[in-house]
Amino acid sequence: MISLQKKLCENLMNEYYHQKGFSLDRKEWGFSRNNIQIPFFAMTTRGPFFTISPSIVFRNQMLLDSINSIVENPILTNGIFILGRELDDFFEISNFHIETDHKVIEVANQYRWQIFAEEDLGWVKEWHMSYMDAVGWKLIQNLETDESIYNFYKKIFVNWTNDDAQLNIFERSYALDMGAHTTLIFLGLRYQFDDIAELIELTRKHLPNSLHLMRAEELNEHFSKID
Repeated sequence: MISLQKKLCENLMNEYYHQKGFSLDRKEWGFSRNNIQIPFFAMTTRGPFFTISPSIVFRNQMLLDSINSIVENPILTNGIFILGRELDDFFEISNFHIETDHKVIEVANQYRWQIFAEEDLGWVKEWHMSYMDAVGWKLIQNLETDESIYNFYKKIFVNWTNDDAQLNIFERSYALDMGAHTTLIFLGLRYQFDDIAELIELTRKHLPNSLHLMRAEELNEHFSKID
C-alpha cells in the first residue's frame, strides 16, 4: 500500500505539482505550497485496496495564532475542503466529466478513490489533474488575501443557510467546516465588514448550541471590548 501511495505522489509531483510550485511531503504523503496542503493519506487499508478521500486543506499559521489566542478551544485549520459534487456545484462545474469518472466512488456527495493495484494509479492521476484544473485552482485562488477569503467563505455560508430550512442534509449546498466558519467570523470582526453582524445572526439561527456558535460568540465578545 505504502509503495503505491509513494509512487502516485512521486508521479504527480514530477508531472504536475512541481511546475505549480508545490513541494512533496514524504512524511504524510501529499503536496504543500505556502498555506495550502493537498493530502493523499490513506483512509482505509483493510482488504485488497486502500481508499483516498481527495481534499484541499487551508492552514494559515498567522491567522490560526490570532484566532486561537481568543477562542477557548483552538482550531487546527482554516478550512478543509473535501472534493465532491457539492463543491462542483458551488463553482458551477456540474458538467465535470472525464472517461475515468465511473471509477470514482461517491459517498454522501464526496469523492473517494479505491486503489487496488499499480494499474489504478494512471486513472487516479488523470482524474485528479483534470479535477484540479476544473475546480481546485479556482478554490485556491479564493484563499490568497483576507478579503478574498472572507468573501469566498461568506458566499458559501449564506448559500448554505438559504438551503438549510428547505432541503435535507444530503441536498444542501456546500457547508463550511468549523475552522473555515471560525475564520470567516474572525475576519469579519477584525476588519469590521458591513455584513458581519448579519453572519453572526445567521450562525445563531442555523447553528444553535454548536461549537461554531460558541466560537463566534467568543470572537464577537472579544472584538466588542476592543471597540
